[in-house]
Amino acid sequence: MHLILRHLPTSRDPIPLQGSHIRSSSRDLTFKPQYLAEIAWAYATTKEIAAHILFDDVITNALVTKQDEFTENELLKCHDAFILLSPTKYLLQRDVISEMTSMGLEPDEEVLTEEMGYRLDALVAIDGEKIGIEVDGPSHFAGRKPTGSTLLKRRQVNNLDGIQVVSVPYWEWNRLRKNSNMKQAYLRSLLDLEALSGPSARNL
Repeated sequence: MHLILRHLPTSRDPIPLQGSHIRSSSRDLTFKPQYLAEIAWAYATTKEIAAHILFDDVITNALVTKQDEFTENELLKCHDAFILLSPTKYLLQRDVISEMTSMGLEPDEEVLTEEMGYRLDALVAIDGEKIGIEVDGPSHFAGRKPTGSTLLKRRQVNNLDGIQVVSVPYWEWNRLRKNSNMKQAYLRSLLDLEALSGPSARNL
């Protein structure tokens, strides 16, 4: 991404976009489709810039046109490759699931969402509401801020699959060390649960 941004004009003046060309007062810049896709992705995963500011009608229409170049079979192959990725259970995830089970919860693990095909680490239903639990390790963060792909996944699962997603960041869980009481108190707070006298959630 840094290599791409080095080719961007430094002027703050609005720059008209024409297809895959960006015109400035000093030079014409031509971008490969991959570069444009990566720039679009970087902005799409933020909430800072409205779509109409980033993309004009020319760019939007070009993207829609390119969409039709994929055959149905190619799109199915992409979808299958996405949902068939083998899940990897890490010790952190196993520990969180173990504590949830000890609390009387019955989480389903490695659940594929119906609409988007994302894989959730765990899924429970509490008072009829689906809640997805994501145990987020270091690869999900840039420093202590979630990466763009992590934010996009949460947003799409919430908005399109209708599942609320809560995150267990690795550094918050690691601070609790081996104290089971503190871990369960953390999960009760995260899931907005009162003290459990018995199972108050069921698996889906």
